[in-house]
Amino acid sequence: MITNFETITYDLTEYEFSLIRVLITGFNHRTKENPITADEILISMFPKYKITGARLRKLCNFIRSEGMIPLIASKCGYYVSHDPIEINNQIKSLEERAAAILNSANGLKKFL
Repeated sequence: MITNFETITYDLTEYEFSLIRVLITGFNHRTKENPITADEILISMFPKYKITGARLRKLCNFIRSEGMIPLIASKCGYYVSHDPIEINNQIKSLEERAAAILNSANGLKKFL
């Protein structure tokens, strides 16, 4: 869980774990040419499951963290790529976002 976001970043539930295979199956049909947005996933893949955007991101994070599929996220949506350049670009993007968050935290430390 992440402090101040406990109500949306709690550990995956058994129910959510059961949705991972559904997500992976859906993502495996997506390429750079036909990505799927989070909104499209929530409407088309999960109309009856009542998953929120935050929980979808948690599921995507789990899929990547466990190395289940090479899931790429871009401004156009999610897709799977086995292209080493695209995977390296995704890694770079994640590292840059992590560094930006760390910079924000370090800035706030100046007030303590």
